[in-house]
Amino acid sequence: MRILVTGGTGFIGSFATVALTEAGHDVRLLARDPAKVAGVYAPHRVGPAEVVKGDITDAASVDAALAGCAGVLHAAAVVAVSRRRAAEVLATNASGTRNVVGGAVREGLGRIVHTSSVSALFSAAHRRVTPDTPVADPDSAYGKSKAEAELYVRGLQDEGAPVTILYPGGVLGPHDGNLGPGTAAIVTNYKSGTPIIKTGGWSIVDVRDLADLYVGLFGPEPPPPRLVLGGRTLSTDALNRALAEVAGRKVRRLPMPAGVLRGVGRLNDVLMRVIPADFAVTGEGMDYLTRWEPCDDTLALEVLGHPLRPTTETLADTARWLCAAGHLPAKYVPALAP
Repeated sequence: MRILVTGGTGFIGSFATVALTEAGHDVRLLARDPAKVAGVYAPHRVGPAEVVKGDITDAASVDAALAGCAGVLHAAAVVAVSRRRAAEVLATNASGTRNVVGGAVREGLGRIVHTSSVSALFSAAHRRVTPDTPVADPDSAYGKSKAEAELYVRGLQDEGAPVTILYPGGVLGPHDGNLGPGTAAIVTNYKSGTPIIKTGGWSIVDVRDLADLYVGLFGPEPPPPRLVLGGRTLSTDALNRALAEVAGRKVRRLPMPAGVLRGVGRLNDVLMRVIPADFAVTGEGMDYLTRWEPCDDTLALEVLGHPLRPTTETLADTARWLCAAGHLPAKYVPALAP
């Protein structure tokens, strides 16, 4: 099957492209900067069959890229939590989804996969994310953009369009060239320590397992309309111990009350409205961390067809790459240092 992949120079999209190509599909990549493609795929065994220049916010270039394709995987999004990129996030993610997913529906493509996020569904009222969880009302620009896109795509599903929505949790693994929030948080945990909280936890899914799931979604059987792959959920205590295990040294532990963290996050939200600053601790982020519960991954695991990788393997490969790429000093991960 010829499949158009958006976001193929990003973390999730590049691994998905490799997996789909190795499964025998003909992958066409839509890229704003085709010159980046060679560098992104240098660590991988294969790359896309074709690269076309275009932008998901440009409907004409999207329509041209869709021509001749039987399926589309929409994985492009601006993943950023900083306030200075809020306008870019809001202007790109929802409109890009309308162009790509909406364009694929108009073209009559038979297999359309939209990559959403658990952040579009998680709330204090609906802590356990399932495929049937209603769309949330997030505070962050990223969360709002994903929720807006989510409502649009669910509307297409209600009209009978053959669209599957996938909700990944916190995606980790090697070769995250853009240092997404999850990967950056691993660096912070090693350098500064792990906040130890009695409630909540971390949702971790390996990018390679996610890529294998995409292959299943483009298999011979029609996929479910909505699937969640939150991955394994670790308490902050378990995360700290796993980070220490793979690094070969103790990682600092920072005991913190959940209520205090949420309070500081809400205070930071107020401050960021009046001063030009970006704080890592936000109200929404602390809600995720302190109230998170394991997702219902049942449907996704059925399509995936194999067990998830051990979390220690994911953390070790992530930290090893961070060290080799110069993002994490070797002293923090002596067991993994080159």
